[in-house]
Amino acid sequence: KNDGLTSATILPLDQVAAGTVNPLKDLDFYKIQVPSAGLLSVALTNIASQLEPFLTLYDSQGSRLVTKTADAAGREISLDRMLSQGDYHIAVGDTPGEQLSWVPYLLNVRHSPAKPLACGEVVYGTIREPGEKHLYTFTATAEDKVTIHLSGVALGVVLDLYSPDGTRLATTGRPSSGHAEPIDQTLPVSGPYTLLVRGYYASTTGDYTLAWQRLNNPENAALLPPGQTTTGAITAAGALAFYTFPATAEDKVIVSLGGVSVRATVELYSP
Repeated sequence: KNDGLTSATILPLDQVAAGTVNPLKDLDFYKIQVPSAGLLSVALTNIASQLEPFLTLYDSQGSRLVTKTADAAGREISLDRMLSQGDYHIAVGDTPGEQLSWVPYLLNVRHSPAKPLACGEVVYGTIREPGEKHLYTFTATAEDKVTIHLSGVALGVVLDLYSPDGTRLATTGRPSSGHAEPIDQTLPVSGPYTLLVRGYYASTTGDYTLAWQRLNNPENAALLPPGQTTTGAITAAGALAFYTFPATAEDKVIVSLGGVSVRATVELYSP
């Protein structure tokens, strides 16, 4: 009997569970194991006309993360949530709680893992199908200052930043090709963060570039010595390059970019 967190039925990912609820305040609990950071998609289908269902997602400590209720009786429910690695629970129930018979349903849980993205690494991706979403993950420490850059080569793109508990922290994007406004964020906690790249429109397809850099402890950033000229090349649309240089408080500096055959910009960040 799966009527509580401790007696929850283990539900493997990417499988469908067939269950029934007795709407007299009956709850069915399922336990899922998320192997890595990514997007968890939960769907409750095959809903009987007399059932007005709800889904509740709990973390490993039994704390409620989110509840989704059907718009009306007989309506299906879908729930998407960014999660880090760990154990979670899902509860299925009926909102009115007044029916007198057992009511069937189908529960489907899918997990889309996120690809690791190293600090300072530039990734080139392609949204091939309308509605396609790409997930990336990186690990950071509380109070890290990061800048995250997304550029759509021939399309409008959107970028969402999620904290380790699945809370969306920031969003950026633009409806046409070009560089979206960077996400500059001081991260609140230590752990794995998730980046979600999606098209600006439902029909969007095309190429994009994505990169993030830790400003308080940069990685994969070339040293730019004062007074010296460094040469580089933009090898693809939307390409990014990171540099770092030492300075002292009250220093006055000039940073210039020249000899460029394409439109390029320079952004300067403090430590």
